Amino acid sequence: MPRKKLEEILSDEQIQDVLKLAESNDKDSDLLKALKKYFLKHKEQLETKGVFHEYLAWAVYHAILTRRN
Repeated sequence: MPRKKLEEILSDEQIQDVLKLAESNDKDSDLLKALKKYFLKHKEQLETKGVFHEYLAWAVYHAILTRRN
């Protein structure tokens, strides 16, 4: 899968929503669940950009954990 910047996939508003999710979910498992739920809401939009919603949730989750540690 080719690399894409998050800004190419999500709108500014969606990026802000993801940042809020990261800030409000201290427990790692809760964060992953919240990301999966959020990206599922935008499944069709993501698929038109060639991105699988659950894969994006895992990728963003990993990036957040990497920055936290």
